[in-house]
Amino acid sequence: MLSRGGLGKIPLSITEPYKSKSEEINALSVNAFWNINYLLLNTPKHPDVDHLINHEFYNPQLVKVYKAGEGDITTNNSHWKTRPNIILIIMEGVSAQTSKLLGGTHFNGLSHLDSWVKEWGVYSQNCYATGDRTDKGLASIFSGWPGHPWQGILHDPDRFKKLPHLMGEFAQMGYQTGFQYGGDMNFANIRAYMIGGGTQNLKDKNQLKDDVQMGNWGVHDSDLLNKAYSELKQIPKPYFYSFLTLSSHEPYDIVKTKRISEIEKYYQSVAYVDRSIDAFLRKCFNDDRFDDTYFVIVSDHGKNLETPETHFGQREFFRIPFYLIGKPVKESRIRINATCFSQADLYNSLLDLCCLKHDKKAKYSRSIFRDSHPNNAVFHMHEVVGLISNENIDWITTNRALLKGEEPLSSIDSVILSLESEIISDYFD
Repeated sequence: MLSRGGLGKIPLSITEPYKSKSEEINALSVNAFWNINYLLLNTPKHPDVDHLINHEFYNPQLVKVYKAGEGDITTNNSHWKTRPNIILIIMEGVSAQTSKLLGGTHFNGLSHLDSWVKEWGVYSQNCYATGDRTDKGLASIFSGWPGHPWQGILHDPDRFKKLPHLMGEFAQMGYQTGFQYGGDMNFANIRAYMIGGGTQNLKDKNQLKDDVQMGNWGVHDSDLLNKAYSELKQIPKPYFYSFLTLSSHEPYDIVKTKRISEIEKYYQSVAYVDRSIDAFLRKCFNDDRFDDTYFVIVSDHGKNLETPETHFGQREFFRIPFYLIGKPVKESRIRINATCFSQADLYNSLLDLCCLKHDKKAKYSRSIFRDSHPNNAVFHMHEVVGLISNENIDWITTNRALLKGEEPLSSIDSVILSLESEIISDYFD
C-alpha cells in the first residue's frame, strides 16, 4: 500500500494515479490488487437513506420553495461586459464574521477587501456555504452541487465525474481555464475533479514551489497570487482562472507570533490573506490588461470562532464572504438580487454574468442576478439537512429512526425532506 503514495499529510485517494483526461486510461492506472482492497475497505459509506430514495417524504410541489425559474435580470445588462475575464479566488475557511462590512463583530480581518468592494464592486452579507470542508465547497462552486448528509461527493469519482462543471462550460465557450492551489491537489481527489471537469491548466505546490515561502500545507497565499499575476498577464483572453488559498488553515504557520491562542492565530492568518489579495488587486487595477475582468472572492466554508453563534451547525457557522469586484462592476451598475443565497448558486450566477446563460444541468444553482431567486440556501452536516432563509434557519435529521420520533412533521420539515429526497435520489442516479 505504501507504493500508492506512502506516508504523508494527504491521505491516499483512488484518483491519485489519474493523469489523463481519458477515463479508460485512468481506470487502467489503478492496479487490480489495490482496487480490490479499496472496494473492500475504503468505498465511501453513507447512512441509511432508503426512506428518502423511496420518496416516503417527497412532495414535488414543496421542492419549488428552493428551485427557481430563470426570471429576469434585475439590472441593465446591456452594459455588461461581453466575454469578460473571470478570476475566482476561493479563501480557505474564512468566515463572514471577520469582515466588519459583512456584519462581523469578532475581528476586522478583511478591511482591505471591504474597502475594495465599497469602491469597485458589490457584496452580500448573506452568502452561505453548503458544508464544512473544502472539497464540499469546491463541488458546490464548480458544479452547483448542494451536498448531501455524509462525506463530500469528491470522495466518489464515479459520481462526481457526472456533475456539470464550470470549467468545462467556460472552455466550451472558448475560454482559457485554469485552477491553482498552493497545496497538494491530490487532496480529496481535487486534481481528478478539476481535470475531468475540463480544466486546461492545473498547478499545485509541485509546480509552484520555486522561489516561494512554503508552509505546513504548501505555498503561502502571497506567493501563490504573485505567481498568478505573472501568469495571467500572458494568458490569451478570455479566461476563467481560479485560485484556492491555504494560509488560513490550521496550524496557521504564517503567523509567527508565539504564545497566542489558536483563534487569535486564525484571525491573524485571515488578515494575512486579506493583505495578500489586496496586493494582488493593486497590481491588477494598475494594469489595463485587467480592465475587463471580474474578480469574484468567496470562501470554501465557514468557521467555528469559539462563540455560541458560530458553533458548528449555527447560521453564522455557514455564513461566508462574497465579493464581486472590478472596473466592469462599477461601470455596469451590477447589483445582486438575492438577499440570501448559497455558494452553489455561483455556478449559474457566473454563467449569467458572462453570457446570460442558465445551465439546467445544475438544477440546484440559481442566479443571484435574477428576480426569480427564492432567497434561501441549503446546507448539510452528517445526517442533517437544513434550509436558511432571510428570517430563519431550520434543519432536520435524515436518520430514519429519529425522523419517526419527530412525527408529525411541520410544514418546513416537509419542505426540507422533499428537497433532500430529490437531492439524494439524484446522487444515486
